[in-house]
Amino acid sequence: MRKIISWKGVIILLAVLPFVNTGISAQQKNGIALGTVKEKGTGSPLPNVNVFLSGTTLGAATDEMGNFEIEGVPDGKYTVVASMIGFKTQTRNVEVTNNKISLGFILEPKEYEMETVEVSGDVPEEWKQNLETFKKFFLGQTEQSGECVVENEYKIDFSEDAIGNLNAKIFEPLMIINNALGYKIECILLLFYCNDKAGSVKFLIHTKFTELKSDNEDDKEKWAENRKLAYLKSMKRLLKSITQNELFENDYSIGFNFTPSSPLEIKKAKELIAKRESNKWMKDSKPISSYEIVKYSSEDKNYTLSFDNYLYVYNSITDDLSWLFLPYRTAMLDKYSEPIDPISIQAFGSLAKNGTANLLPLNYEYAK
Repeated sequence: MRKIISWKGVIILLAVLPFVNTGISAQQKNGIALGTVKEKGTGSPLPNVNVFLSGTTLGAATDEMGNFEIEGVPDGKYTVVASMIGFKTQTRNVEVTNNKISLGFILEPKEYEMETVEVSGDVPEEWKQNLETFKKFFLGQTEQSGECVVENEYKIDFSEDAIGNLNAKIFEPLMIINNALGYKIECILLLFYCNDKAGSVKFLIHTKFTELKSDNEDDKEKWAENRKLAYLKSMKRLLKSITQNELFENDYSIGFNFTPSSPLEIKKAKELIAKRESNKWMKDSKPISSYEIVKYSSEDKNYTLSFDNYLYVYNSITDDLSWLFLPYRTAMLDKYSEPIDPISIQAFGSLAKNGTANLLPLNYEYAK
């Protein structure tokens, strides 16, 4: 990963396994995921296991016989996660198409390497600095990031490798209260490393969303508006607009031009894009349509996104300017317009500032 924009246009490679954000049909919600969870070795049923569809608000706890049933699952691809403290997390990848999916999980007890920890009243300054760096890259660099609280942040362990990457791990799910979007997020952190100097990050997570409750109408209105804004700014909406040839209808402009290297050039680029009829626009930029960068295969029902340069993306609704880069020159998208390989698309500019604080459940439905 490379930082090529000197004003800290951070590269974000965010994967909510197995996809960045799996597409969901708003029409079909009749799918059911059910099954059992047992302990490896003994075969005994495991009660109170947290089984959920990663990235959604959908889930259930197993009963005394280890059984679970999750109803009202919209059509789409999911990772079903079985998680319980003291056991290794297990996952299953499924596709729901208005049908019933039967799953079986066998959880293996987890062995922990215990270290002697000296307890004191003072938190090391280095750990505090690492926590701030972690939050910057994990939660993102948007207004919503400042309204997130990581309830068990003190349990995060940090280390630095030989090339200066900050690594983070935690032996239980991160519990995040997102007061901006109105969600509690239970986040299983599989991998995290970032490099503050290079402005790069990669992390892999499983997430379970639970809506916050409030009797305050102002809170409800705030959450609804912020969720809409998060969707309008999302990579999910952009990629779907590209594959469905709805860029113009959704107020996007895309094309190829120079990559700005300063905030002033960003401002000039926005003005240039907003005045597409100008001679300077025609001279310095090349606006394009979806058909020039994406192809659909009816055989495997996938899309192939392909371009060599940096693709600018201007969202006139939110006044956001971003760039996309394909490190492999192509990226495969499934029939729901989601990347099959999450790291096949790199984002710069506004899109790169998003993080966990901007995540919406996969079953969130945007209403204009």
